[in-house]
Amino acid sequence: MNKGLLLARALPLLLGVQVAHGAGEESPWVIDGEATVGYDSNVARAAFDRDVIDDAFAGGSLALAWNRELGMMSALTLRGFVDGEVFADLDGLNRAGAGVQGIYRWQRKLGFSAPFFQASLGVQTNDYGVALRDEDRYTAQVFVTRRFTDAFRASLGLEAASQRADGEAYDVDSARLFVNGDLALGGPWAVYGTYSAQTGDVVSSAQFRFCNGALAPDIFALVDAAEAIEPDTALNETLCGDWLAYRLDALTHVFVLGANRGFGHALSMDLSAQHVIVQADGDNEYQRTIVRAGILARF
Repeated sequence: MNKGLLLARALPLLLGVQVAHGAGEESPWVIDGEATVGYDSNVARAAFDRDVIDDAFAGGSLALAWNRELGMMSALTLRGFVDGEVFADLDGLNRAGAGVQGIYRWQRKLGFSAPFFQASLGVQTNDYGVALRDEDRYTAQVFVTRRFTDAFRASLGLEAASQRADGEAYDVDSARLFVNGDLALGGPWAVYGTYSAQTGDVVSSAQFRFCNGALAPDIFALVDAAEAIEPDTALNETLCGDWLAYRLDALTHVFVLGANRGFGHALSMDLSAQHVIVQADGDNEYQRTIVRAGILARF
């Protein structure tokens, strides 16, 4: 059975696990779980309208974290997790992943409006439905957060990522700058928004031969501009025609709007919409929208 499908089926059982500790004692161990459904308007990240494919997906994650205060001004978290996604139509994109992360948080001074800082390092391995997409991903991130009112806080940060895959086209390096704002609306509701500007590699897919056997006449400019090209076996398994995956350097803009409703201290519902605008070499420009709905739980 595909590992992503196995994880999705096992998630309801995994979410039932709790950390036991004595009455009145606060455990340093925390378990977080999430179950999500969503829709991607351009899962192939295609520049040509003829290649745009949409698909629905379901996903889940489970994380175990250990927290340690290092004094009044700093704390450390070590976190391990498993996650996965299952797509409705494109089985080759199904993914099962596992990773570890170290997070260090600190403040330079105490106070309601005093900023606090966070730095993290992480590594994750992902196993896809097709071997060429299997990857190891490394990330480093740092950001600062400041409260401006009782209801509003904002963050500014940087992230660098490097991904090494079995297929050369899926080897990507990127860096992004992001800004985030969270606003509590009173009661259980909060809204948030994020903007990211990312430079570095993107991977797109396109048909070079149509279902009728004819060659795509406009693919050669993209092939010439590409840094690396591979057969897109995830799409070739399911769709007619012959598909290529190609890597290009790009500037990517990402906009996220979301709302969160809490149910006590340990459960919340999250709704979000993400819009992506990519401007890549070789006039490879495309957009995609991803909508998600999820349940988050802490144990």
